[in-house]
Amino acid sequence: MSKFYGGEMVCAGLLYSPAIGAFYPEQPEIAYQNTHKISLFDIGYARDISSVVAAMTAASMSANPTKESVLGTLRIDPENYFKSRLVGRSSYKLYRSALYIVDLAKKSKNPMETAFAELDKQNQDMPFHAGEIYLQVLTAMLFSDFDYLKTMEFLVNYGRDNDTTSAIAGGILGAYHGFTKLPADKDRVIKVAKEKLDIDLKALAQELSDKIWQLK
Repeated sequence: MSKFYGGEMVCAGLLYSPAIGAFYPEQPEIAYQNTHKISLFDIGYARDISSVVAAMTAASMSANPTKESVLGTLRIDPENYFKSRLVGRSSYKLYRSALYIVDLAKKSKNPMETAFAELDKQNQDMPFHAGEIYLQVLTAMLFSDFDYLKTMEFLVNYGRDNDTTSAIAGGILGAYHGFTKLPADKDRVIKVAKEKLDIDLKALAQELSDKIWQLK
């Protein structure tokens, strides 16, 4: 259970983190604490990463979120990961790595290719590793300046576990921008999900919203 060890079952953790964060709009600290409490699939710093993703989503669900307010949640630390022995807080080091990659890429002739190459250097062999997925999400969001569509394009084109990374970044940025500002293609996604999968995404979103208001 050491804090510096990352659990491999990260898809079970990070994928549900934005949904938990959505239950605590404008309350990133509470979102972090509650996610950390129930992150049964994550151990070590993977648990911290899942909790931070929930906090980012909660911060995004405010009246006027900013990139600074969302990124500021990366310093929320009720479990004292910054004071972890030996390595300190792994999730924040990954954030610094993302900043480095983006800065290097923006100065190059081929920014996206450079970003992909730098990610390749730092990523782990295991494509579901918490640190790898988190680094890709942060790098894409920073590289794209929190633009929803550009972030999706970055992650999908990079590959690896891109369905997971796109879902996580989409959850955070979907909360950040709001439904009406998402790309027009969202209507096609909603239609296909309902007709082919019998999943009514709008109804599910309304149900989630109703439950959130009941908690207020």
